[in-house]
This record gives sequence, structure tokens and C-alpha cells, in this order.
Amino acid sequence: MTSKKLTLVSLIGAPLLLLVGWAVMRLGSGGVEPGWTVAHVAWVIDNLMFGVVAVAMARAVRPSTGLGKALGWGFAGLALAGAAAMTAQMIIDLIGGAVTTTTAELGEFFTTVQSAPGVELLVYQVGPALLFVALAAQSIQLATVRRVPVMAAVLVGAAVSIAGAEQLVDLPLRLGQAIAALTLLAGFTIIARTLWNRTEESVGRSDRPLVSVSR
Repeated sequence: MTSKKLTLVSLIGAPLLLLVGWAVMRLGSGGVEPGWTVAHVAWVIDNLMFGVVAVAMARAVRPSTGLGKALGWGFAGLALAGAAAMTAQMIIDLIGGAVTTTTAELGEFFTTVQSAPGVELLVYQVGPALLFVALAAQSIQLATVRRVPVMAAVLVGAAVSIAGAEQLVDLPLRLGQAIAALTLLAGFTIIARTLWNRTEESVGRSDRPLVSVSR
């Protein structure tokens, strides 16, 4: 798979897998096996895809040198750190599901893990926030330099805001997660379409002769 195709798959796949995991946990299994494992494997994959998206958006910044590029890669670094924290969180959840048999045991497992120095702060609090705030910052930067439409940045920013508000407001079935995932999908779809079109235009220009040939 080429880097362009991987980027496009990741832009669409990441929010879709986020939504799939939510649906399995909240509408299907209710958090019991095999739904627990299916949802968390989907979330591990979607975090890896978010990492691909972060790198792709950093590469899309123009011009390719200077402060803007440094800023873009700085945001990407924060997003990758957040994706790593989220992946660690999902792996912890998968291990917990594998080694425990009751909800009480799972709760005790999480309490033990989160009591380790730095785990709760980095893996469960700061890390997840870094990922999505950095992705929003990247989309805003790309909109500022006119690499993607402003609406894409608005939608990604809105998705991050909804996800943050969802932590404060207790909605049934954690519907805020689904709304945030759908909003993010809309924003990433615009980015995917825009980057694809720009790539096609670049290929078209590269196929043209650099000088005219007189006959």
C-alpha cells in the first residue's frame, strides 16, 4: 500500500473504528466478552491510524521549511505521543479483560495499574487529550495555509470539543463519543478528498512536458 493510500485509509478508518468500538461496547456487548476485546482491538488499530494521519498532515504543510513546518511536526509529535498513550490504555484494558473474570476483579486490576506512578496522568488523562487537541491544531494549521477547507478544521475542532464535553456530561450510552466520531469522520473526509485532489493535480502537472516542443 502506498503512503497516499495508507493516509486516505487512515483518515476514513480511524473515526470509523472509533465509532465501531463505541457501537460494540454500548449497543452490543455491554462491555462483556467478546465485545470487550473486539472494541478494544478496533481502538488499538484506530490509534495507529491516528498516528498515520498526524504524520500525513505534518507533511502536507506548505512551505516545507521554516517555522510553519516546525510547528506542524511539533503538533505531529504531540499527536503521536497521545496515540501511544491511548494505545497503551487499550492494551491495559485488553490485558485486564483477559486476566479477570468479573467486573469487580477488573476494577481492582485497573486500580492497581493506575496506582503506579505517572500511569493515570500520562496514559489516562494527558495522553488522550494530547492526541485529539494536536489533531485539531494540525487541521487548523492546514486550513490557515489553505491546504484544506476551513470547514474541515471547524469539524475536527468541533469533534474534539464534543469529546471533551462528553467527559463532563453524562449522556445515555455515552452518545457524545458517537457524535464526536461522526463529526470527526466528516472533517477527515473533507481532508482526505482535498489531499487526494491535490495529489492528483500534482501528478497531472508532473506528466506535462517542462518545455514545449516545436515542430
